[in-house]
Amino acid sequence: ARLELAQSMAHVGSWGRSLISDDGYWSDEMFRILGYEPGSIPPSPGRMQKHLHPDDREPYTELLRAFREGHADIYDAQARFIGADGVERVLHMHGERTRDEHGNPLRQDGTGQDITAQVAAEEQLATAREQLTAELERAGAVQRAFQPGTNAKFQMLSVAGQCLPAQEVGGDFFDWAPFDDGGVRVTIGDVMGKGIPAAIFMSMTQTALRASGRPDARSGSGPAGQLSRVNRALYPYLDSADSFVTAFTAEVDRDGHFSYADAGHGHALLRRQDGTFIELHSAGLPIGVAANTTYASANAQLGPGDTLLLMTDGLRDLLDDAADSGQWTDLLGTAVECWDDPQQTAAALVHLAQQTAPESGPDDDLTIIVLSYEGTAAAPDETTTPTGQLELTVPPTLAALATAEADLQLFLRRLHVGDQRSGAMLTAVHEILANIVEHA
Repeated sequence: ARLELAQSMAHVGSWGRSLISDDGYWSDEMFRILGYEPGSIPPSPGRMQKHLHPDDREPYTELLRAFREGHADIYDAQARFIGADGVERVLHMHGERTRDEHGNPLRQDGTGQDITAQVAAEEQLATAREQLTAELERAGAVQRAFQPGTNAKFQMLSVAGQCLPAQEVGGDFFDWAPFDDGGVRVTIGDVMGKGIPAAIFMSMTQTALRASGRPDARSGSGPAGQLSRVNRALYPYLDSADSFVTAFTAEVDRDGHFSYADAGHGHALLRRQDGTFIELHSAGLPIGVAANTTYASANAQLGPGDTLLLMTDGLRDLLDDAADSGQWTDLLGTAVECWDDPQQTAAALVHLAQQTAPESGPDDDLTIIVLSYEGTAAAPDETTTPTGQLELTVPPTLAALATAEADLQLFLRRLHVGDQRSGAMLTAVHEILANIVEHA
């Protein structure tokens, strides 16, 4: 009774046949699976075969014939049966042959399990997976559409980028936008996490960065102001989702001078033409960590043949692994054959990282921007009087002075004002603003 109950609960019937007397046996559950009342007909293998679905009859019969004729002592198959009650069921059939001590066949016994519900569930799951895969592929295509391309040239500057998500969609992004005067803004970022949630915040961040300033002209407050505005806009959404975004953005002039700001990103490297590497450091919290974060801009100069490298931690970590115990910058020097071509440089570094990744592939997104400077910087002229106009809105706090002074320094550099004049102007402006904040 317990065996019958267990078979009924598991939808597993048992059957047997003596090869000596040809007597057959079906359990009660086997009768029910084939659409019969238990014991209502004499059980036989031939009767079971009559219930095979027409499309499954030939392959199943061939398998069963080999079993009956002794060519195989075990058979295992899945087939559709149409029961006496007219219901189509999918059965998993298993049979084994028993022999005596001399090898002569004695019995054939086996089981038949109704797996109709399981097969239907697996088919539904497979359909859902196909639909999800198709949706993710479309989402990946949308993400790729956000990218500016794989390479571009702007007067004295050439830039290239690659982004390889670890999954169909990812949280890394890169972007560039040319200025009317021949310069370019480059940005790279990394959203905490992976998959669809990271992809959503990636799209929001990239859109906010693009909207934070005119694409064809520099923002008056430079990269620092751009990151500050984006942080204020995205903080409520990132905070509610316990997420954050690291980002690095730089505005590069056609004379090679550039200013940059870093929102907790790092992984920025300046390669000089002579092969030396300089890591760019600029302190700043990731976007979304604090509501009123302000960022500071820093400045650097590209010389002819110099290269600016920006990457995300997924790529940097693999390059560190590839370097083993050595310096990863030493590895870069040998891995790239043509630093004059940003596209080849990006491809070479991504390929190097992929070689270090596990066989299953990188477990993090891999993203890089490479910018090369091909021109010559203009020399400052202390004898002429450059002209220009800069308007800044500065909060009345001492902490805001550093950002204002960095913006002014950048403005003076773009006008090619010499260091002596720039120093005097910066000192004067600092004294004026500090007195206003402290005493006005």
